[in-house]
Amino acid sequence: MFDTPTNTRSVFLLVAVLSCRGSLSANICENSRIVGRFDADTRQLPYQVSLQYFKQHFCSGSLITTSLVLSAAHCFSSRSNFNPSGYSAKVGSNSTKGSDGTRVDICFIKVHENHNIHTNDNDISIIKLCTNLTLSSTVQTIALAHRKMYVAGSMAIVSGWGCEVENGNESDKLNSALVPITTEQYCQKTYASLNQITDNMICAGFEEGEKDSCQGDSGGPLVYNNTLVGIVSFGIGCARKDYPGVYTNVVNYIKWIQNNSDDESLNISTKGIPLQWPSFLPSSLYAFLFNIVLLYIAY
Repeated sequence: MFDTPTNTRSVFLLVAVLSCRGSLSANICENSRIVGRFDADTRQLPYQVSLQYFKQHFCSGSLITTSLVLSAAHCFSSRSNFNPSGYSAKVGSNSTKGSDGTRVDICFIKVHENHNIHTNDNDISIIKLCTNLTLSSTVQTIALAHRKMYVAGSMAIVSGWGCEVENGNESDKLNSALVPITTEQYCQKTYASLNQITDNMICAGFEEGEKDSCQGDSGGPLVYNNTLVGIVSFGIGCARKDYPGVYTNVVNYIKWIQNNSDDESLNISTKGIPLQWPSFLPSSLYAFLFNIVLLYIAY
């Protein structure tokens, strides 16, 4: 079911200008930026995982069980002849460096069998840790979206150790940003001439840019309402006007995740899209109508 991970950490470039958001080198983030981020803490984001090669961060992931991490397929450049030597996952730490937190070896990885390196469709992978983690205030699993639970404009949180300024260095401190999930139409329109946006992808970001995920954030979480809805996949640069970040749509892969999780206990969220009230109605009327509904149900 699982393959052992590759001994390289190459990142594919999509159609020359479309860049996946893993680290392109040990330290430098080329033609990319992350702006509008704020310092984060693993007590707020206890599911955040740093994937490392000989203790050097190259991608992020999300802890979904005590021994499984969900990440992007493009973080691993091959589906065969994997060698786990040197690969590890670091959890429970705000920094990719140092001795704080917990570091465990990676034993196996399952890259989606239909991952397309040209379009980055099916950009998802499951990583098996060699040791079960002990949960704590800084190490927790995250629920997976079982159904679409957001509407366009919903604010989601993206986090990681990616670049903070264009042509700058990756951050060794955990950062996060709030970004709005876009409409499918806007996402498809912005990338129409460069890359096919499929149903397996969602976009998030401001039309004017400002905030985004970037190189070094690849494979990391896009979280809405404490539920994992996306995986950092690719984009044109980072935080560029009219080019939102593209994320793997987690809800489309629940069956695949279950089939490749060795029957481990997964936290599948049953939350749905919250009730949306018409924006032209005053808030006092919301409460009145809500109470009427409750009375109707009661009687």
